[in-house]
Amino acid sequence: RPDSHCGIDATVEGAYIHGLNNYIFSGFYHSDVYKPQQISATRNIRYVNVDPKQILGFKIAESGASRQFNFIDHDGSATLTGWPTIIGSNLRWWQICDDCTFHEDWQVWTCPKVGDREVAHITIMT
Repeated sequence: RPDSHCGIDATVEGAYIHGLNNYIFSGFYHSDVYKPQQISATRNIRYVNVDPKQILGFKIAESGASRQFNFIDHDGSATLTGWPTIIGSNLRWWQICDDCTFHEDWQVWTCPKVGDREVAHITIMT
């Protein structure tokens, strides 16, 4: 239906947690078969008493899922940027333009989602 959506608006409260595996969002990294291809998106996220370092936990691994990790923050609320943002793994290929930055705390690239920037995936079969 045109008036329905598959999104979740959320308020994260009291998530001031310290530790390696305690994050609000985390990446799918263990597979070479199942890989993210613009399958995750957020909007209207609100944090209350959350340590920004604990927003995203990305584990760097030698797998296709780790290399291709990404999601779209449609309004910048999940990443606290304030504008639509593409989040990609730690690999430099996610630095698609000069306005992308590497987020040290999360070990990911963040890029403003402007114009026709999208996440795409091409598989070449030989």
